[in-house]
Amino acid sequence: MNQAPSRQHMVNAAIHAGRWVKCFEVAAVSSPRLAAIPLTYRQIGFQAVKVFVSCVIALYVVFLTLVTIAVWVMAVLPMPRPDDEPDIFQVSHPQHRVKHPEMYDENGDLL
Repeated sequence: MNQAPSRQHMVNAAIHAGRWVKCFEVAAVSSPRLAAIPLTYRQIGFQAVKVFVSCVIALYVVFLTLVTIAVWVMAVLPMPRPDDEPDIFQVSHPQHRVKHPEMYDENGDLL
């Protein structure tokens, strides 16, 4: 069963949110508490608040997008493995005899 909301559900949610914001704005602009502030300034203030909230939401979406891309890139990159192969001069390494047999004689001693 798909739990993701459908596109129509998201559109309906956005429409209802827009109506709620518009209703809140009309109620707040016509509020007697804000009567001392001229109507033009109240409308400009609410427009500024709406722009600010929209920018915050957009920045949050961009941040989540960048985090998702970073996680995807980290998942795609190969994991670094420790270099277990001994160098020619690391004679104390346990794999040195296997990797550099030319340095040992028939008895397994270093030349």
